[in-house]
Amino acid sequence: VVGWVDADALLTLLDASGSLAVPLPQQAVTSAAVRDGSLPVIDVRGRTEWEGGHLPHAVHIPLGELAERVHEIPAGAVGIHCQAGARSAIATSLLHRLGRTNAIDLQGGYAAWVRAAQGS
Repeated sequence: VVGWVDADALLTLLDASGSLAVPLPQQAVTSAAVRDGSLPVIDVRGRTEWEGGHLPHAVHIPLGELAERVHEIPAGAVGIHCQAGARSAIATSLLHRLGRTNAIDLQGGYAAWVRAAQGS
């Protein structure tokens, strides 16, 4: 035997489509709610990235510190962003695992924010 899985446990993980993947809620980093500050935003990039520029209303909590600083995240829906999108997906998934299922992965990251601000 190479391995095994409890069939009942596996079935509880499957969604209606038979997929194990649970899609994360997503929104564009350039959305109106992000631009006007009505959606709190957590920036999970590193310190030097943050110091190089960040969204006006964002709070900086690097990905590596997110689990221990989850109590600093405001209640309610919150957007999560990084430079281009990979770390924000990981961070959003982590927050969902920690019970913060109102975390939203902000698509495009800081790079998309900068491009939009430059009009390109």
